[in-house]
This record gives sequence, C-alpha cells and structure tokens, in this order.
Amino acid sequence: MATFFRRRREALWRVEQYRGQRSIEVHATQLDAHGVTKRSAQKRILAEWVEFLGESTTRITDLNLACRVPQDLLDATGGQPQLESLAVKWGPYTDLHALSSMKALRTLSLGGARAVTDLRPLATLGKLQTLVVDQPFALSNPEVIGQLQSLEYLAFGNGHLGSDRTLDVSDLEWIGQLPNLRTLHLPGTRLPAEQLATLAALPELVELRIPLRRAYRKTVFDLAPGNTAFADLAREYEGLEELRANWR
Repeated sequence: MATFFRRRREALWRVEQYRGQRSIEVHATQLDAHGVTKRSAQKRILAEWVEFLGESTTRITDLNLACRVPQDLLDATGGQPQLESLAVKWGPYTDLHALSSMKALRTLSLGGARAVTDLRPLATLGKLQTLVVDQPFALSNPEVIGQLQSLEYLAFGNGHLGSDRTLDVSDLEWIGQLPNLRTLHLPGTRLPAEQLATLAALPELVELRIPLRRAYRKTVFDLAPGNTAFADLAREYEGLEELRANWR
C-alpha cells in the first residue's frame, strides 16, 4: 500500500545472519525461495526467529517482516521495544498487544490485516507518525486511530492490487481528530459522502487519495476552492472524465 516502506534493508532468513544490523528484512516463513524446502527445516527456522526476537537484546530499530506472519512471530516483536519502524507484509495474525510496548515506534505498517479486530493496543503509541492498516475487513474500532495525535501519514483501506473487495468506512469523524495529518490514503473504501467535509477541515492535510466514485464528485468540487487536497482530487476527476470522453 505504501512505497515508502521499500527501504534498503538487509534480507535475513537465518538467525545466524544477524550481526548487529539496525535495519533488517526478515524472511522467517515462505522459505522455498531461499533454498529451504523441507517442512521440518522451515518450522525450525521460524521457531528460531520467534525465540530470537522475543528474548534477545538487539540494535534493531527498523524491522520488516517480509513474509507470511503468524501470530507467534508478531508476538515475538514485543521483545524489541526499541523499534522505531515495523512493517508486516501479511498474515493470519489477529492480536496486536505485542506492539503496545513499542513506545519509540514512529512508523507502523500492518499489511494483510484481514483478521485484526481490535486496534486498542495501538493507542499507547504516542510517537507514531506513519500508519498503514491494509485490508482490515474484520476491524470493529477504527476510531482508536483518532487517538494517535502525532500521525502525519495514514493509509487505511484495501490497497491490495489483486483484490476488488470494498472496505466500508461508515464514519470519518475519527480521522477529523488528527490535527497533524498531512497525507491520507483511503484506497478501496466506500465512504459517507456527507462527511467528506470532515476531511477538508483537517488543518495540515495536503494530499488526499480516495476512490473517484460518482457519489463523491459534487462534494469534492464544492470543497475544492481554497483546499489543496480537494482541489487535487477535483483535477483527478476532470482527468478521468477526459479519458472517458476520449474512449467514446
């Protein structure tokens, strides 16, 4: 969903490859591409990463779990409270309580968060500036994000290019509680058009990306004068309409 997570990190798939690096990309599952094809070896490597992350004191500040992430692997990251950046590719994880101890966390990406139901553990992350929550179809309380007053970048929705499933976001008031938000992406969502003015009232918002649905068009153009984010959206509508006219 967010390209800014594609940093240069050293890819590791065995614990013994860690030699004090601060920024790493861990492949603890889906190991066939690394030549580990035996099921027993794959289970052993995952167990080693769970133990290492959960019990070792390290210098890691930037961790990317670039693989399928089961719950025990995510839980193990709680043993790294010094993390400043954590990215999860995807997985069947449901519980985010391990993240609540990461008081230094500034960047968090929860990819493929289909099974997550509760964001309350994130409420303690007072330094968080960047948050991505992708495909949170089971989530019951997105309003918790409104407590993260330091957020400057938020991506929330279905950003998976291979999926056309729509995420219904019935209320935008929680986004309106983020005074420092500069960038807001809501891909693959269905929003209440009558609440789009809530987004226009965000004092620092300069970039807004939402699906260009016909139901939003009038409101977007009404809000565009004097609002950079909505003016850009209005130009996107105009560009899309020009393309459609040329196809006829």
